Amino acid sequence: MRKQAVVLPSDPKRLLEMACAETDPVLKERFLLEAEKGAPEDADVQFELLMLGNLPRRDPKKIDYSVIKCYLLHAFEHPEQHDEDMQKRMTREIFDHDRLQKCRMLSEKPDMLMQKYLARLCREYLHIFIDGQREHTGGWLGFQWVGKRVKALSRPCADMIANMMLSPFLTEAECVLLTGVFYRECLSYLGNSAHLDAMLPAQIRERIR
Repeated sequence: MRKQAVVLPSDPKRLLEMACAETDPVLKERFLLEAEKGAPEDADVQFELLMLGNLPRRDPKKIDYSVIKCYLLHAFEHPEQHDEDMQKRMTREIFDHDRLQKCRMLSEKPDMLMQKYLARLCREYLHIFIDGQREHTGGWLGFQWVGKRVKALSRPCADMIANMMLSPFLTEAECVLLTGVFYRECLSYLGNSAHLDAMLPAQIRERIR
């Protein structure tokens, strides 16, 4: 017996709600693309498509973190794992992606949208690649005392901020914006700035505050 095709709603707002609630990236993209057909100039739809990245096209047979949008920030955590051309490509995609430019064009407050975009990118990176990696958390089965955990997670965060500051692929304005947003997201995520501040040179702390 053949399965009936799922009939999607025609309302773009409803499709957007479905996409935001969906955990399967393939279905999420399907809902968003259908919403885009009905509302091609909807900034919220474009923003969710931007953040989805290439996740719907992941290969289940191999691990490829690059399909995750926030992985672009990996160029600052481990620049030694990417050659110069790849570092440049990853860095420039953060700011130059065509869909991001469309989001900015559609937004009534493009600067606020940029802050929102970078904050979400940084927050997801902290969750997946900083807190989610045992190389940072250590401990027995990943468990640590809270104080030790915050200190351990602060180290890669401090390294990333320093690498952002040194990046030859960011303009001065982009560098200030990205490091400022990342620092604030670190403080929010860690809940304590003492260890992170202690690991940052005074001149960097002054620039990002």
